[in-house]
Formats: sequence, structure tokens, C-alpha cells
Amino acid sequence: MATINSWPDVDLVAVTGDIVATGGDGEQYAFAQRFFANLKKPKAFIGGNHDYIYPDRVVVKTYDHRQGLWVDRLERKISPGQRGK
Repeated sequence: MATINSWPDVDLVAVTGDIVATGGDGEQYAFAQRFFANLKKPKAFIGGNHDYIYPDRVVVKTYDHRQGLWVDRLERKISPGQRGK
């Protein structure tokens, strides 16, 4: 982290998922938030498949690292027969 922070020519750090393991829990997200707080460069987060929770319910909650809060990402349930359409 100190090395990246010391580079004067870094305009943006792209942090690609997976940020947490298998949907994560509050402790994993809190750790990730503390870890990336040490990165002083502008950053953009791209969630991986482990950064989302896929329960069998209408709304899927995921953690938005830039805003530091949980947000709803899916508003409708997709049945197995509808996937890929």
C-alpha cells in the first residue's frame, strides 16, 4: 500500500473483486474498508461474484465500498427458467 501511495503518477487504482469471500459478512467488509482506507489514491471498486449475496429473496444487498453502506442491487426475483433471457 505504501508503495502505491508513493507513486506520483497514479491517477486511479482499480480494485477488482473478489473483495470478500463468498458473500462475506460484516467483519470481512469492515476489514476491507479499513484496509482500503490506507490507500490514499483515488479508487474504484468493481465487485466480483463473491462480493454479492445471492439469497433466494427479492432484494439482494451488497456493500458499496465508495459510499460505505449496504445497498439494494436487485429488485426482482429471477426464476431459474428466466436466467439468460
